[in-house]
Amino acid sequence: MRAIKVARQGERHDHPERMIRMNLNWHEPRLSNRSRPHPWYVITEIDLAPLLAVQETWLRLTDTLETFADLLPQWPDEAAFVAVRQSLLDLAARSVAVEEDFFDRLMMEEGATPTNRRLLELLERRRQKRIAQCYELLDLLNDDARAQPATELFGYLLRGFFDEVRESIVVERLSVLLLADRRLASDAREAIVASLV
Repeated sequence: MRAIKVARQGERHDHPERMIRMNLNWHEPRLSNRSRPHPWYVITEIDLAPLLAVQETWLRLTDTLETFADLLPQWPDEAAFVAVRQSLLDLAARSVAVEEDFFDRLMMEEGATPTNRRLLELLERRRQKRIAQCYELLDLLNDDARAQPATELFGYLLRGFFDEVRESIVVERLSVLLLADRRLASDAREAIVASLV
């Protein structure tokens, strides 16, 4: 579950810099060294764990970026600034591998029906949009940004980015419920449903 909740609308953090550092205190799961995906017959919570973990990492990062937005026009300190930039770089590459691995294996068993293909295409477009927005943010989070802050543009990109991330993750989780259906073990189904609450 998410360690830090998103602030309610209109609520301000008493210590925004501390909030940033707390949100960045996470560890990503390691992917196995599989050379190619393999299908599942029953999907357990262990099978879901890498996907859910990387999604939760995205959500914690959006919490951090929302704190950045709340601070504007003041910018975060240099340590938080550098940390979130590195987190974006790492997560942009790592999450694609985790998500593609999961859905490729899921579809090997389910079969490429027209409905499934359409849903996978939707997920892929959402993933590409998320990564594109991520790199737009990275273009602003360069070494000169704190010296010459484009606060209006930065705020606009931040809001669009974390809204897109949160919505795309909900779509992914609902897609797992739809595609896996009866092959989801009870613990896996409970984990997905709990993540949507």
